[in-house]
Amino acid sequence: MTIYEIRSEIDRLIEEAVDMETGVVAEDYIDKLNELNMIEREKEINCALAYKNRMANVEAINSEIERLKHRAEVEAKKALSAYNYLEYCLHGETIEDDPRVQVKYTKSTVTMTDDDFVAWAKRHKRRDLLRIKPKPEPEPNKAEIAKALKAGQQLSHCWQEAKTKMKII
Repeated sequence: MTIYEIRSEIDRLIEEAVDMETGVVAEDYIDKLNELNMIEREKEINCALAYKNRMANVEAINSEIERLKHRAEVEAKKALSAYNYLEYCLHGETIEDDPRVQVKYTKSTVTMTDDDFVAWAKRHKRRDLLRIKPKPEPEPNKAEIAKALKAGQQLSHCWQEAKTKMKII
């Protein structure tokens, strides 16, 4: 029986048990009403205990999440350390003859600017190389600068650097 059903039964019994003229409860209904009240109380207590258990589970899960986050951070630092050590040891050599792991290198180009680039771009009316934002100073638009450099334009205060990145497969 649900709490709602118990309360409905109590209401029904009270209507049957109470003499409307005198207001007296018939003796034979008192035990049944007491029993239903005790069942209702037990259900309410069980509901409160279920809530406490669920909240304890939530707290335990959140604690485990924090512990696992910390553990993941530690593992990521260890992995980065192993990566850096391997990169140092290989000196640009690849590993391709082992079926368990391969180490290769990818090359890319990064566009760099110095602190004077924004002033230079403004002086030379090259606003196309700047990204205007709501903040006080515009900033270099590296995608447009890279296009201009690849097209052979001579730009001051910016250059491209070749980068090599080790890739472990």
